[in-house]
Amino acid sequence: MRKIENNILFKIYMEEYSKLKDEQRSRIGFRDNLKYVTLVSIGAIFSYAIGDPKNYYAFFLLPMSNFILGWTWLLNDEKITSIGIYIQNNLTSCINELLKSSDSTIFAWEYFHKKEKKRMGRKMLQLLANELLYCISGLFSVFLFFHYSNTNPFIVSKVLILGCFEIILLIIIGINIFIYSDIKDSNS
Repeated sequence: MRKIENNILFKIYMEEYSKLKDEQRSRIGFRDNLKYVTLVSIGAIFSYAIGDPKNYYAFFLLPMSNFILGWTWLLNDEKITSIGIYIQNNLTSCINELLKSSDSTIFAWEYFHKKEKKRMGRKMLQLLANELLYCISGLFSVFLFFHYSNTNPFIVSKVLILGCFEIILLIIIGINIFIYSDIKDSNS
């Protein structure tokens, strides 16, 4: 009877693993496509804003767009990582306990790819790319507004508040991208 229960439990764990990997795969596709959406957004906003001096206010759209897209990217990236950690820590140990094994080769890929020697360099470059895409381009956009706008000082002082707010949002997303970059754990 115990063997049948173990078989059922094993099938449940494997189904859970399958569903988690499906969700992880789906989130990876969505997360990676957000980068292309952000690049298109940057190009469209810069093109529109630079095209006519009356359109310089469009530079203020980019930081908000980058914040929203960057936050969405970050949330998906965090869930992808959480799924991997759950599989490594919880699901693997449940299966090992069920099988009365201490074999760490169950779901070995969840561990193997993190031990690659060049992982730290890739993680650092990925962090740089994410900061450039979601933060630096937005900060550059605010700078371009103030650089190109020839509006009167009263109007510039009013939009300065908006510019400062957007800079704060970009700093917040930049800090969070750094915190969740997984650099400290890249060789674990």
